[in-house]
Amino acid sequence: MVTRKINYLVVHHSGSPVATTTVAKIKKWHRERGFPTVGYHHIIDSSGTNSKVLSYDTEGCHVYGKNKDSIGICVIGDYQKDIEKPTKAALEATEAILVKLCERFDVPPWCIVTHSAHAISGHHTLCPGKNLMSEMSGLIARVTTTIASHREPMDIHKEIADDVEEVFHRRTLWTHIKNVLSGLISFIKKKWKSVFPGAKNT
Repeated sequence: MVTRKINYLVVHHSGSPVATTTVAKIKKWHRERGFPTVGYHHIIDSSGTNSKVLSYDTEGCHVYGKNKDSIGICVIGDYQKDIEKPTKAALEATEAILVKLCERFDVPPWCIVTHSAHAISGHHTLCPGKNLMSEMSGLIARVTTTIASHREPMDIHKEIADDVEEVFHRRTLWTHIKNVLSGLISFIKKKWKSVFPGAKNT
């Protein structure tokens, strides 16, 4: 059971060439930078292989100041360079793990963010690179559609029923309040007449 509350899924690139970058190298680079462990939770290569490299219960080291409630997903490659673009296999693997994580941790798709969008002031970055960044809107849209398709029609019907019940409850409560106020006003008028028999109603 994961005890961390996950609110964001953060997409990165490794910022290194696809051809020469491996999971082992990324781990080595992160240790050399003084990280206690690898910074990401998932690393995806160009073939679509998704390696889970860090427990979800462990804070990563992938967005300075924002690691506490996030999971980091890294796609191997330097997508700021024109010569490298994410492969179809890598994008499909990224989409699949995002769907899985959204559903597991109840993270809405609009909380899928890029490193650059989630970075705090003073830590600007171009990660995940323009060529992966250009894929993000379509990626999030597909994740949203997939999650919606997994939901049972009964779940949607229940939500509608709950909304109707809430509206009915509010209207019933307001009607009750109006009836109480009306009764209170009538009571005050009667008392007023009994104390001041000659007084006119206003």
